[in-house]
Amino acid sequence: MTPISLSSFWFSSQLSTIFFSILALITSSNISYLLAYFSIIISLIISLYQALTADKIKKEYNNNIDKRLKSSNDSINNKQIDLKSIFLNFFKILLTLIEPAKYHPTTPYILLAISYLLICTKFKITLIPYLIFAFFHAINYFKSFILIKLPINNNYKINLKYFCEFINNNYHEPCFKFSVWIQLFSFLNILIWAILTTPFNLLGYYGDNRLIINWLSVYIWYSFIDILQSENLLMKCAINEIVTALDGITADPRLPKNLRENWLKIKNIFRKKDLNHSD
Repeated sequence: MTPISLSSFWFSSQLSTIFFSILALITSSNISYLLAYFSIIISLIISLYQALTADKIKKEYNNNIDKRLKSSNDSINNKQIDLKSIFLNFFKILLTLIEPAKYHPTTPYILLAISYLLICTKFKITLIPYLIFAFFHAINYFKSFILIKLPINNNYKINLKYFCEFINNNYHEPCFKFSVWIQLFSFLNILIWAILTTPFNLLGYYGDNRLIINWLSVYIWYSFIDILQSENLLMKCAINEIVTALDGITADPRLPKNLRENWLKIKNIFRKKDLNHSD
């Protein structure tokens, strides 16, 4: 029986993400929503770990394990000591990955997913980008590692491989662009909701009693987009399109001049944060 590898566990978490995300989107199940985000977090953490764990660290870790296992005696006590040392070394390696993890592009996605699992108000549409990512990761893994092992006719394998490549080549970029717009829409939706409900929450009438959580969600999304737009060309292009469109709208001479002035002030604020298009 083949042991379960980290990559196969990662693939399982991608399938779990797809299944529970679709279930959460088409039903009102809170459990599916939570399990979807739990699967997302697991898959992203594995991806981050694999990305940060360099070959040198892997070899060093494996060599240490081999040395300790070879030098261990058959006694139970010595085996327990060896296992303890192995786990200590493993956690030491994890500690060395904390600093580079802060700057890895996967980290913002993990933090956003954790926020929706533990803090933010349930918003099912936020699952869509993660669902898209999981789908393309899954078909690429299936094509590269699983398809060749399937006990089926070679012609079927060739057709399945062609089908996976066709989907990836023709729909990968449009779907990832769509996911970026979903993220921007989610941020706008949460921002508008926070603004509209704040007066009612302060007065204590007709609000949702989530004043702090609403604005915390706005901050989380703003931070996420702020980081993402500096690393993700699709996000940068989407923001450019929005800014260009607003430039054109506010430049209309039929609109009040102060509207244009206010927009320029807002754009200048975001320019300092690099959340703007290139002039």
